[in-house]
Amino acid sequence: MRIAAIIVGLVLLFTPSTRSQILFESDYGSGTINRFAPGGAPSPFTTGLAPTGLAFDNAGNLFAGDGGGGGWNEGRILRFRPDGSSTVFASGLWAPSGLAFDSQGVLFADDYNNNIYQYTPQGVRTVFATGLSGPGGLAFDASGDLFVSEWNSGNIVKFTPGGLRSTFASGFTRPSGLAFDSAGNLFVVENGNPVFHDSGAVYRITPAGIRTMIASGMFGPTSLAFDSEGNFYVTDTWNGRILEFSPDGVESTFASGLNLPTFLAFQPIPEPSAVTLLLVGSSTLFLLRRTPGGQKVCVRTSNVRPNFSLHWTGSSRFTLVPVARSLAAAPGQ
Repeated sequence: MRIAAIIVGLVLLFTPSTRSQILFESDYGSGTINRFAPGGAPSPFTTGLAPTGLAFDNAGNLFAGDGGGGGWNEGRILRFRPDGSSTVFASGLWAPSGLAFDSQGVLFADDYNNNIYQYTPQGVRTVFATGLSGPGGLAFDASGDLFVSEWNSGNIVKFTPGGLRSTFASGFTRPSGLAFDSAGNLFVVENGNPVFHDSGAVYRITPAGIRTMIASGMFGPTSLAFDSEGNFYVTDTWNGRILEFSPDGVESTFASGLNLPTFLAFQPIPEPSAVTLLLVGSSTLFLLRRTPGGQKVCVRTSNVRPNFSLHWTGSSRFTLVPVARSLAAAPGQ
């Protein structure tokens, strides 16, 4: 990720490069998980699977559902570490599809047994919910509530962290993938009626429950994912492509020629450990360092006051916050 900085008085501007994240895609027809470089070119990440849901944890490990032979309880969840090694994280599932992590690093997964399971980072499994109607996509909102799409009932179900269940939205035709944008709006992929090859769509639902169709004309779309710049990507499954939509709704083809693309996940952008900035109009250099907490980045210099702390937002941006103490007291060096 490139970061350019301009400091004029108290104004700090960071300009990240576009498409700085790596997109991963489950290519069900070929049994491959593909990795897309920022330019959009795919390369096989792993093969020989029946790949389904994808999710990254905060440490950068990729978790992938594998349907196995398709039989009852032959499914599993694999964990791929950043160094490329892999292990079986969980087994005994029936075609797991939706995967999502909560804020505590607990993995939630659904399967064709109409259950939702939760797994601690050590792999200890408990049943979170039962009796669903074809669960597919999973997504957490900022409050920690879990949203689940029900393929058979056409509902979007909401669970509080304590497990209290309610219906958030209904009336969809085979809803599948779910994702939240930075404003807290829920995006729902509607797989559509298979008789009509262009009935797939994407809806946006505000926290108040207002529903708007924002994309249509797809053939059996399965899932979607947001990048750090607010663009979202949809697997147009039976057309063998991934579509990209800008925040203002402009559609383009990100990738084509795929073999039943289903689920998507973006690799998290690592927080910068150190960045050097030049103060415009002088020769002063700033060194940015993360504090032990990992979120605050301190600006240190010997001849400019006041001190500033910068907070990483997780979206390729910083916010600038003045600090009342002297530069000499800043931590991290």
